[in-house]
Amino acid sequence: MSRTSFSLFALLYILLLSPVTSLASNPLLKKLDEHIALRNHYSQQKEKKIARLRRSLRPDADRTQRLDLCNKLYEEYYTYRFDSAMAYADKMGALAAQPYNRYYAQLAKIHRALLLATSGLYSQSEQEIMSIDQKTLDPKLQYEYNLTAFWIYNYWSDYCRDNIYSPAFDRKRKEYLYAALQYIDKNTAQYHYLMGEYLFNLHRPPHESTQHYMKAIQMTTVDTRVYASSTYAVARNKRQEGDRQQYEDWLIRSAISDMICPLKENLALQELAMNLFRDDKKNAQMATQYIYISLADAQFYNNRLRMLEISKRLPVIVQAYQEQINEKNNTITFRSHILEILALFLLGSIVFMLKQNGKLNRRGKEIHQQNKELGELNAKLEKTNSTREKYLRLFMDLCAIYIGKLNNYRQLVARKIKANQTADLLKMVNSVKLTDNEASVFYNRFDRAFMELFPTFITEFNALLIPDQRLKLSKDGSLTTELRIFALIRLGVTESAEIATLLFYSPQTIYNYRSSIKKMAKNKERFEEDVASIGRFTQDVI
Repeated sequence: MSRTSFSLFALLYILLLSPVTSLASNPLLKKLDEHIALRNHYSQQKEKKIARLRRSLRPDADRTQRLDLCNKLYEEYYTYRFDSAMAYADKMGALAAQPYNRYYAQLAKIHRALLLATSGLYSQSEQEIMSIDQKTLDPKLQYEYNLTAFWIYNYWSDYCRDNIYSPAFDRKRKEYLYAALQYIDKNTAQYHYLMGEYLFNLHRPPHESTQHYMKAIQMTTVDTRVYASSTYAVARNKRQEGDRQQYEDWLIRSAISDMICPLKENLALQELAMNLFRDDKKNAQMATQYIYISLADAQFYNNRLRMLEISKRLPVIVQAYQEQINEKNNTITFRSHILEILALFLLGSIVFMLKQNGKLNRRGKEIHQQNKELGELNAKLEKTNSTREKYLRLFMDLCAIYIGKLNNYRQLVARKIKANQTADLLKMVNSVKLTDNEASVFYNRFDRAFMELFPTFITEFNALLIPDQRLKLSKDGSLTTELRIFALIRLGVTESAEIATLLFYSPQTIYNYRSSIKKMAKNKERFEEDVASIGRFTQDVI
């Protein structure tokens, strides 16, 4: 064989087998990955601290000491686990009620209001904070009260993002933030962070608020929430200024701080994942890893809105990642064909083929390993079946909240009619209206979506009933009320009150329907558990 033929083969072999490298070369990403690897360690440290506080919360301890410990436990859980934080806020409120302790009773209400706003229950949060009479508010709580009101209207405005409600919320959040700044020491990191937020809400040039954020960062450490919030705010300003590199750097710093604290109620890692994905679709694997970590944190914290937000972004990234995997498969196939052609072309050179035989065997093992990894990835994608059910459950929760809000609006309209506030009423009538037709459209969309996701539901549901008691669809092909109730139960909506809200019935009516159908079941004791398992093992991957 000539030296030219050997060189040609070697060049093609190198081009075919050379690995594809990621374009995400920011050195800070390596540090972030190191801290992500320590997530369990940071969580264990947090749990140990919480465990020490809980052991100190003894029934025989001084009442004031127990109130203080409830408050400290709330502070530890506030950005770590929603349910536990709410539990200790409630416990503080109950403990402060008998005998009445004004400071802790009001503080418990403030904590509850902030948690409700964090979970997206904005009107309930507003009602909670406004139930505190500021005239009787303990002077020590003026800062907490005004700061909580600021966050309520801040979250609410960001959620609406419209020209109807957002302007009013914007005015309120500025007013309450300004009031909070009057009660805080100006020589603290928290003051400079909030001052930066105030300037940002005034729409001042980004560099003005950045100066305060940087002071806050210099005055605190990476294992504090102020550091995480300030670095995220700097990233937000850098994005506004168009500095993409600094925007990414500060996002990573914020994400690192979230890991160390640890803060399960976070946004930086999710936003970083989307930024990496937007910069280059080849970063899909890294973005997928980060978005799944964000989803795990949101599930641990039990933030339904954050889970819903991530669920909207996740499919885009996962799809791109799957396309990359498919592209790699095609590349492997193409390379295999080229190797076959080269093998045929060089068949006359037995000596050369014998020397290359070892290399080809090793390559075959690599391909086998890659196929094995692809199989494992496909298995992980199949697990998203169960995740889909959670997303649907979140959707139904939001529907229930929205319907509840509409009912509140009706009550408000009634009050305004009695008060002869016709101008306000006209605005309300023009902006909020829930008709029977809209309810019918909601049912139709729900029925179609549910039957597409669970095409065998009717058959499997009837299999649970006595043969002569089986149910059928309505004449127009929609679900009957009974089938719709158990469709919701299949999705995880099991409370009669919540089902009643979604289907516009009374809880007693829903209970009667459930009892009636249950009597028709083959196995009455496990009937609803059996319904909840319908289609669990046969659904397609989202």
